[in-house]
Amino acid sequence: MAATTAHILIGRAHPNDGGLVTVHRIELSEGSRPAWTLKKGARRIVWIPTLEHTLEDALLMAALHVVESDAVRALFGQFSDKADGNRVEMYDDLTADQREQLYQCCRALTIYPKFILCIFDDSLIMSQIEAMEAYQMECEVLIPVYSRTYSRWARETTVKGSLRI
Repeated sequence: MAATTAHILIGRAHPNDGGLVTVHRIELSEGSRPAWTLKKGARRIVWIPTLEHTLEDALLMAALHVVESDAVRALFGQFSDKADGNRVEMYDDLTADQREQLYQCCRALTIYPKFILCIFDDSLIMSQIEAMEAYQMECEVLIPVYSRTYSRWARETTVKGSLRI
C-alpha cells in the first residue's frame, strides 16, 4: 500500500497575511513506484514520475494542468498525445531528451502561482528540492523539524529533531 510522502499546494499568496489561498493540490504517493495525483474538479490526473526528476515531473504536471501554459502544452504535444490524458508514465511516454526540453521550458515560465511544498520524512523528493532554485515561482518548502514515530516492527518510538526553534 502506498504512503503519501509529499503535497504541493498551489494557489495565490494572500496579500496581507502571507500563506496561501489554495486552489490545487498535487499529492505524491510512494509504494512500489511513486505517483503524483492531481484532482482537478471531477477529474483525477496521475503521473508516474522518473526517479531522478520526481519533483520536476510534478512541476511539469502543474505547468500543463494548473498553469495551462501554451508553451508547455505545445512542446508536450510535439512529443506525446497524452497532454490532455489522465495518465502519463514519464519513462514510457517521453524520452530523456524530451523530458529535459520540457523541464527547460517550465524553468523559463514566469507566470506560476505560489507553490508550497510539504515534504515528509524519507520522501523521494527530499534530495531534489534544490531544483526549485531554477524555477520562477513564489514558493515555500516545508520539511520536518521534529518527528516522533512508532515502529510496529521494532516496537519502539524514534524522535528526530526538536520543537525548540
